[in-house]
Amino acid sequence: MSNPWTPNSMNKTEHYNLNQWDSNDKPGRNDFNYDNFEIDKALGELNSGKANNDSTVMDSKGTPNFTTVLEWANAQRTSAICVAANGTPLSGASDAPAPEEFMYIVVGQGSRRLVIALEFVGTGRIYRRPIFHGNWNTNWGSFLSV
Repeated sequence: MSNPWTPNSMNKTEHYNLNQWDSNDKPGRNDFNYDNFEIDKALGELNSGKANNDSTVMDSKGTPNFTTVLEWANAQRTSAICVAANGTPLSGASDAPAPEEFMYIVVGQGSRRLVIALEFVGTGRIYRRPIFHGNWNTNWGSFLSV
């Protein structure tokens, strides 16, 4: 269902298209009704399982088979977690920090995000790799071994 309200504000937030007012704007009832509609729609998708989160993205029955960690991370609307164990879509990803099993966590939103990789086997290292404007910003960096 499309939003029936027409907002007055020209500036919008990046992810949910909510109103952002300048000092010269005069917020009105339509602005708030528009925002409430968008928030309600996003919460409804989250509660119904339509939102893009780790349980739907990594379900091997009908969801996309991501071949790289970057592709998976860019598909997330918010922070998310996935496990890349043997037989799961991201096991053996070409941009993995090492040929091991990992739990990936992506945090942040917009143009700057961070992927954290927790190694299950081997040395048990924790890696990090930033994303900037949808692309890897650096190589994987290992910052902790447990």
